[in-house]
Amino acid sequence: MPLFGRRQPSTSVQPFVFCDRKDSRSLLFVDGRINVRVIDLMAKIELKQTFTNQFKTPIEAIYSFDLGSETLLCGLSVQFNDGSIVEAAVMPKQKAEEKYDDSIASGGTAVYVTKKSDTDAKYEFGVGNLPPKEEITLSLTFQRPLELDNNRLILALPQQMFSFANIRRAVLGQMDEDEELAALEASMGDDPIPPPRLTFVDGSPTYSIDVDADFLSPVELLEILSADVETLEIKECHVTSSATVSECPTSDLIISFEIEKPSEPRCFIEVSESDGTWAAMTTLFPSSKPRSDPAEYIFIVDQSGSMSGSRMKSASNSLQLFLRSLPTNCFFNIVGFGSKFYSFFPQAVSYSQETFEEASRRVSQLSADMAGTQLYSPIEYVLTKPTDKPRFIFVLTDGEFEKDAIVSLVQEFSTKKRFEKIYTLAIGHSADLEACLAIAQAGKGFGEKVGDNQRMESVVMRLLKDALYQHITNLHVEWENSGKIEFSSEISGSRRLQTAFTLGNLPVPTGNPAVHWEISFQKFSEIIPLSKISTFNLKDEDGNILHRMAAQKKIQLLESFNLNSSSSGNPGNQVEVQLEIQKLGMKYFLATSQTSFFAKKSNSGTAVQEAMTSFQVDLTRVPTTTSTSTSTSTSTST
Repeated sequence: MPLFGRRQPSTSVQPFVFCDRKDSRSLLFVDGRINVRVIDLMAKIELKQTFTNQFKTPIEAIYSFDLGSETLLCGLSVQFNDGSIVEAAVMPKQKAEEKYDDSIASGGTAVYVTKKSDTDAKYEFGVGNLPPKEEITLSLTFQRPLELDNNRLILALPQQMFSFANIRRAVLGQMDEDEELAALEASMGDDPIPPPRLTFVDGSPTYSIDVDADFLSPVELLEILSADVETLEIKECHVTSSATVSECPTSDLIISFEIEKPSEPRCFIEVSESDGTWAAMTTLFPSSKPRSDPAEYIFIVDQSGSMSGSRMKSASNSLQLFLRSLPTNCFFNIVGFGSKFYSFFPQAVSYSQETFEEASRRVSQLSADMAGTQLYSPIEYVLTKPTDKPRFIFVLTDGEFEKDAIVSLVQEFSTKKRFEKIYTLAIGHSADLEACLAIAQAGKGFGEKVGDNQRMESVVMRLLKDALYQHITNLHVEWENSGKIEFSSEISGSRRLQTAFTLGNLPVPTGNPAVHWEISFQKFSEIIPLSKISTFNLKDEDGNILHRMAAQKKIQLLESFNLNSSSSGNPGNQVEVQLEIQKLGMKYFLATSQTSFFAKKSNSGTAVQEAMTSFQVDLTRVPTTTSTSTSTSTSTST
């Protein structure tokens, strides 16, 4: 049974419509709901999506999405037509895969969620053997911290959460083989055109959003951008609101909270009712200033053939903006790469009117004429260059490359203190965002993406501002009865709001903690009033929110160490680290590189007799299409 999948041309993350050519039916997205629970600087998000299988046969639907390194996945439940709800279990990844396959083979409907690898925040979600006409509601639970921007607390809901809201029911007319092949090729291009005899019927479903938030200080305003707010109620430190999203946002959906004291330092502690362990979160709002010491800024720009046209123009414009925004006391260089690489200057040069004009002139002449995308060598070239200054590296690319080797290289030189941070800018809808984010995470920076012909000024300035300002290091807290407690050295957040987590055993710290940190080797200290999560009007499902955040940070450090062990050929350490990740994931109910969610429902209890249609949807990038057939199933992967 052939399938047809095509990318909607007007969206940035390419949702798909899947149609059976014989009966003109598809997997329909019916409804979406997002419940947001905010506890001061932490958010818990429940995403519900309802689908109906309109095929005449059972289906398997698999799609991938990227949550970003600051988001953790901590829950999965499934509701079926008969009203039954199945809560997923968390288990070792291999065991979950085996149970999934066994459940489908025995006639049951199964669901899983798994993290793709150690190096990124990309997850794969699948539902297998969904019977014809069956409606299924999938509930995924996430946690992520809020950010501070212009004295407002910001929660960004990834745009990929709303991708299916843009799907419309499709009716596919009869095609011969040549027409179908031409339609598939058209749907795969950078500028897709409607395939022959494919028509759309209006009636896109909407997403509803409910917000329930508690803060330490009174709430003054709540805004939900790109949504129609229907209700809003503010009572002192508590706010509730409901809204709808009728069209797929073109970027992350922003929920903005304006509170009375947004930038007060915080230290929360949470005690687990099950085992008495505690978790703490310390958040600082440092009065960080622009760097006064000379730093080195290196820009690595992709000039491969795929960068031709609007992408090369975007890269050139981004570089011009970078150059015009650099501090006058810095050093800089630009490296172009494709199959080979070159640098504008033999080494980083002092920023002056002369060097600026020379670099600007050459940037304006950049062209996409360097064939393939070989990123390893130029990054190695930059990292092996000696320097006595803080070095910040920016990578601008649209292509695919061997990320694991580059991640290992970056981690190796990170331990040698050869750079401060690495930032990535993925250019174009088809850019390999997964690989770019993995490199940025290994380089202790962050990544951004700009679509084809999208304005990039705000994105570029976010990257550069983070490099231009000082960062917190060596954070630790002293409690009266617990002494000195080190927090994770991997402090997350923007330069305006920086957060660290830690897990601990008995005794539980008491009293107001003294928090100590450094900025550019200058030491700071502050007594911060201790707040307990239990002081909020918590619901049952809010439990252990800090424990999960702290466990996720520890897992990220372990996954980074796991990559180092793998690249250094030390399998003993690697197995030990993987077991520790598995232990944390199962204890705190997290999807990690070593643990997955699994849920099943028995249907007829008999083995699958009819062919099961299988398809894949990658919401993070434009995928490729292949088709394979066996005696028992027909599979199209898009």
